[in-house]
Amino acid sequence: MRIPEFRPGVSFAVLDTYVASVSLRGRLAGPLRTRLTGQTWCISFVTVGELTNWTVLRSWGPRKLASLADWRQHVVTLPYSERVAARWGELQAHAERRGRPRPVNDTWIAACCLARDLPLATLNIKDFSDFADHDGLRIIGVNERWPSQHVLAPRAGEGRPVQHRHGRWPTSPVERTQRHIDRIRGPHCGAVDLSP
Repeated sequence: MRIPEFRPGVSFAVLDTYVASVSLRGRLAGPLRTRLTGQTWCISFVTVGELTNWTVLRSWGPRKLASLADWRQHVVTLPYSERVAARWGELQAHAERRGRPRPVNDTWIAACCLARDLPLATLNIKDFSDFADHDGLRIIGVNERWPSQHVLAPRAGEGRPVQHRHGRWPTSPVERTQRHIDRIRGPHCGAVDLSP
């Protein structure tokens, strides 16, 4: 699917590879599915690669491959770009400086989200919580084994998460500016720049 033009009221969410695979198999249920209802689903170019890897390793037949192709027609694929590559480099460097290097593919997925200011839907919150804590990644997720302060609550009436971790209001200049922009846009005017 081609990256869509922006229209008022269109909300986007990036699915990590696990959520994408669960959705592909028709097993996305419960609170996460509810939170993603009404949103335009996106996957990163990395998820395309990981899904393709699975199809080859598991020797998928024509029926399963057709099912994957059909599912991909209904999601937006976020491409590689210079901005995403630069953001990946920053994320990797920051994580290494903290002494917590992150897996390469998780970092690419986070970079795709952060470069376009999109939230990430994941059931593996612990894999991405470092990016949320230190880099501002917004997470839509449900995981009872992980503290709820890392799960961003959706704004009333829409699927976009706004509550910051630990339930506090944003305090940095960047967070305050984003909160101000979110207030001005309103619940039905959330344009997001997906261009590479």
